[in-house]
Amino acid sequence: VYDNGARAVAGAEVPNSLPAAADDGEGGVSAGATACARLPHDVGRYAPNTTTLRLTGLAQYYTRRFLFQGELGLQMFLYDDDIPGDSSDLGVRVALGAGIRATYTVAILLELSSLLFATDGTGDDNVTSLDLGLRYASGRAIFGARLYLPIDDPLRGLDMVGVGLDGGFRF
Repeated sequence: VYDNGARAVAGAEVPNSLPAAADDGEGGVSAGATACARLPHDVGRYAPNTTTLRLTGLAQYYTRRFLFQGELGLQMFLYDDDIPGDSSDLGVRVALGAGIRATYTVAILLELSSLLFATDGTGDDNVTSLDLGLRYASGRAIFGARLYLPIDDPLRGLDMVGVGLDGGFRF
């Protein structure tokens, strides 16, 4: 939708990931550490012994100099039989961001990302991060780089700073 130079975009995605990550030895340690680092964004992509089903809605609003975006999604984590005591968890992903469009194709973004777990355990199962990113988007491709700083105790106590790179093509 266009209106006086502003643009609104909405979409949805239904990606899934299968349990392809290693679950033993050095590969299991590496996959587990990567899943831990990706907790605020998409833990299911890297978690060992986990099939993840996702349903996500996305929205963006652009003006000539500013942009706003949001994401809301459900994630169902289905664990293999070798995970004791649990067969599944449900997560809700929420992200809100705002940015400055330095040019028509380059934007600087600040985003608050959370993954809220609905588990049968007690305690705080939510993980939130603050992301600072740079994004390039043309008519056919989009590329991004981000630094993210976990702001919840479980990951903040590890003195962790994350780096993310992503890209995609439009058809």
